[in-house]
Amino acid sequence: MKKYNVLLALMLLCLYSLPSNAQYRISGKVTGADGKGMPLVNVALLSVSDSIFVTGAVTDSLGMYDVVLAEGKYIARYSFLSYRTICKEISIEGDKELPVVCMEPLPIALDEVKVTAKKQTFKLTGNGLLVDVENDGILKRQNDIYELLSRIPGIMRSGRSVQVIGKSSLVFYINGRKVMDASEVDYLQMDQIKSVKVVTGTDVSYNVGGSAVIDIRTKRLGEGFALNATGNLTQGKHLSGRTGFYSGYNTGKWDFFLSYYYGRIKSQDDLYSTVRTQASTVWNKDEHTRSLLSANSHNYKGGMVYSFSPESSVGFQYIGSYGSTTGSSRDTISMIPNIGVPSFMNTDGRNNDNITGHHLNFYYNTKIGSNWSLNTCADYVNKLHDGDKRLLEHDYVSDEKTVAYTQKSRWNIAAANIHASYSTEKFGNIAMGYDFSHSWGKDNILYNSSGYRGCTSNRETKNSLFVKYDKEIGDFNIETGLRYEYVYSWQDKRNSEENETHGTHNFLPSLSIGHQKGMLMQSLNAYIETQRPDFTDMNDNMAYQNRYNMLLGNPYLKASTTYCLNYTLMYKFLYLSLGYDYIRHPIIGNFFSMPENPSVVVGRVENFSNRQALTGSVYLRHTVKWWTPMFSLVLMKSFFHYPGPEGTTLHDGRPVILGSVASDFNLPKGLLFSTRLDYNLGGYLQMLKVKPYYSLNLSLKKSFLKDRLDLSADIYDLFDKGHNKATWQLNNLNFNHKQFGETRKFGITLTWRFRKSREMNEQSAAKEEMERLNLNEE
Repeated sequence: MKKYNVLLALMLLCLYSLPSNAQYRISGKVTGADGKGMPLVNVALLSVSDSIFVTGAVTDSLGMYDVVLAEGKYIARYSFLSYRTICKEISIEGDKELPVVCMEPLPIALDEVKVTAKKQTFKLTGNGLLVDVENDGILKRQNDIYELLSRIPGIMRSGRSVQVIGKSSLVFYINGRKVMDASEVDYLQMDQIKSVKVVTGTDVSYNVGGSAVIDIRTKRLGEGFALNATGNLTQGKHLSGRTGFYSGYNTGKWDFFLSYYYGRIKSQDDLYSTVRTQASTVWNKDEHTRSLLSANSHNYKGGMVYSFSPESSVGFQYIGSYGSTTGSSRDTISMIPNIGVPSFMNTDGRNNDNITGHHLNFYYNTKIGSNWSLNTCADYVNKLHDGDKRLLEHDYVSDEKTVAYTQKSRWNIAAANIHASYSTEKFGNIAMGYDFSHSWGKDNILYNSSGYRGCTSNRETKNSLFVKYDKEIGDFNIETGLRYEYVYSWQDKRNSEENETHGTHNFLPSLSIGHQKGMLMQSLNAYIETQRPDFTDMNDNMAYQNRYNMLLGNPYLKASTTYCLNYTLMYKFLYLSLGYDYIRHPIIGNFFSMPENPSVVVGRVENFSNRQALTGSVYLRHTVKWWTPMFSLVLMKSFFHYPGPEGTTLHDGRPVILGSVASDFNLPKGLLFSTRLDYNLGGYLQMLKVKPYYSLNLSLKKSFLKDRLDLSADIYDLFDKGHNKATWQLNNLNFNHKQFGETRKFGITLTWRFRKSREMNEQSAAKEEMERLNLNEE
């Protein structure tokens, strides 16, 4: 801890050793010939002696601007396309409001001149891929964020979830703020999205513990009142829907916002599975589970932002959620041994779950001079989960058996961070920061009949420091970073007299080399990352599913370490990615037969020895007049050894091959017709042998009332072929799994908007912990 205290002291010293020259706030207004405020005028402040650029700003919707300057003399230059450039000399001795500047149009008439420019949608950065959604006519017209992300290279979609190729978990950020609840992404309006960044390498400034990062930037509402309302209905075997609104009122430097969304999901699922257990007696189990799920969710958000200047703002927001889920299921099970009497059983189950969440967030961002910037934020998160489950087992030989239990979880997170950066054209950019989080809570389970009670308490404190440096050298960009983490955890188990405590130190370096020459962009990334196990897997509880299946927690789970190497190339409309990972102690679900009763299958998450993975992907997207075709192909090969029967070792086979073929047709009168075929040619994914499947989706979109009203009609999985089928072998067990859900659906989405836009700025500090509590899932 002494070493850690020294590092923290050095960082704070750096932050407080900024230049001490007094800084003054300079504001002003720019108007047109009609006297009204003129937006988007470039205001540049130049040095009087050599005309070197010092700082600048762009006027807002009212023509207002402000900057921060040190004492001295400057030249203020005002410029806008087709207007005269105006230069004025000013003297700064304190806070000052400059005289109003009136822009004059140039006396130039252009007759029948048409300029067409197309901005590049995808661009490689040092550690990922940046997608310009705002200026792409197809991407910004998708129904939701998941449809948008499925069109980005390196991302796969399954229903209302996405996965970055080569990553086992995913963390969303919105304007630098970690997403605490999946509903924030679910209900994000497409016309709010400015850009999306997919971090395919690593960035030590993100405190995500080995997860992939999707960083979404949105646009800020303009002056006055704005409202955005949306509704969606989806019909499969059952009807589901989503509806809600986002509103804002901005005046001067104050911004206020409020949103509410309601969702209702009803879905049916049929699971057919067979399990063969090879023991002294060979057990053959056939199981058919038919389940019906009904879920309701309420999500609300409100807050305000005050902007001191375009580079300095303070914000506060509250995010709340409440969800209730009711499920019913019926299992039909036959257990046939090669020796002895077979068993036939029906199990009727009902479960109720309620989840409540509260999240408070505060942030402050500022720019100091022309080189330094400082970002800090703090969060408090509270999550409550109450659930109960009741099972009625009817065996055709023995009496009925009732099993009922309740589950309660209470979790809290307090987090804060402070990040600073210093940027110069000559020496490059350096960033440094400190992240803190403290998590504490309990998992409880109580069986009503037996009186068995399990209770596991966890507390964990994480302190981390990072430093990052990047610089452009000719056509190359070099970025290197180092993150240091110290994690101290404490665990108390009700059914054990032992308390688990331990502390770990991790040094996580990264290196990225980027190169751009014309339309050719390349990047090479090497880094080390860690992934800590979910708190929900680290309990000492036992969850009863039926007479032949149960789940156990594993309090002895430890973090995994991954060594990564990625290469990415982009040329015009071609995107190519190659990756290699070596994972020590990967965290993977394990299944085994209970030693004292081999007919019972037990599931538990465990650390395996190691795993290697190769990934490769090709993506092409090009627009030819009114037609935009897209093609993607992904190959994933895993090198993984796992235990088989009687002490043997098994390994995975041929790679998984999957991809998409899509076409977008911009038709007359603002119609957009889209087709998309997603396919999986099968293969091994770790120990899982996936069977081939495909899914064909169709969409027709139309805008009305000058794009204020959008209507979309969609057909998902037209031929009802997008179902999961897989087999695998592990220990002395052989599994065959077929799952048929509601994949074929018809949907209609209606969106009405009244708004203006400008850039938004939000941040959060409660980063990695919510992912480990499994609270970002639907």
